[in-house]
Amino acid sequence: MNDVYGVDPEAFENSQDVRTVLQQFGPFAGRYVGMIPASWHSRVLAHIKTWSNDNEKYRAGNALAEIKNKKVTVNMGPAAAKQCGTWTDTYQRVKALRPEVVNAIVPRGHHGPFLPIDELDLDPVAGGQMNPTASEFARICQFLLRHCTEAACVDRYFDVCLGHHGNVMQSLLQLVADSNCREFAWYTDNDRDPDKRPRPREFIEASFKRRCIAARISNTKRVRLVYLDKDKFQTMFRLEFHPRFLLTRDGGIMFDKGFQEGRLGDRPASVMHRETHEKVVPPFLHRKDDLLQATRFEVSWP
Repeated sequence: MNDVYGVDPEAFENSQDVRTVLQQFGPFAGRYVGMIPASWHSRVLAHIKTWSNDNEKYRAGNALAEIKNKKVTVNMGPAAAKQCGTWTDTYQRVKALRPEVVNAIVPRGHHGPFLPIDELDLDPVAGGQMNPTASEFARICQFLLRHCTEAACVDRYFDVCLGHHGNVMQSLLQLVADSNCREFAWYTDNDRDPDKRPRPREFIEASFKRRCIAARISNTKRVRLVYLDKDKFQTMFRLEFHPRFLLTRDGGIMFDKGFQEGRLGDRPASVMHRETHEKVVPPFLHRKDDLLQATRFEVSWP
């Protein structure tokens, strides 16, 4: 999940090739196209302009704009800043430095280890097992968090005061600190310790702010830890609150066992389906008044 593919800008021969990449990559597919080189979009557009059919140029240009708007592509850092040698040379250099890069998509008729674009037929949605460590949560969530302006995590059982929960929060906050994300909310209803005793609110706030400080969250970003009334929330939104997920306007990721490190082996993580995304975006990212009514209390940064 969250694998990255390189796509040779000259691999596209028609608008359907561009549309195929749009359909098989992005937040709702769980895999992305790396911008190799960083000028990938402009190079693809320049290649499209060499085609002779004006209608195909128009359709391909529209599909390429959608690829950009729907966050299908991701920045691959300094290694991909410029093309040195052939496109394949640049791809190989990036792949050696970035383990999430798994394969390249190349023009038709290519013979070798790469995938010709006319043979592109990936699973509709990527997913799989994850090792539940803080660093692995960060790896899986990095593309959504780094390219959004607002995000939310929902986990009914999350407890910021427990180390194996707080470590995961801190790893995601570190992504937010170095991203365009300006607002990040974390929703739970668990303000009790493992013995079911209510935690003092001052202890919750101190634990939360310690994680924000450790992640070097600036005062220009707003982070909230929100405690909801489970019964009110379920009544208002008719939404089963047990699923745990990361949510942005571009997509989401489901974590069946929640945001916590563990020693019980790998756990499933999967891309949030469009239908679920459409259902949960309004209450969590549009801030309906009903959600405020279901809030018991919150702590915030700064």
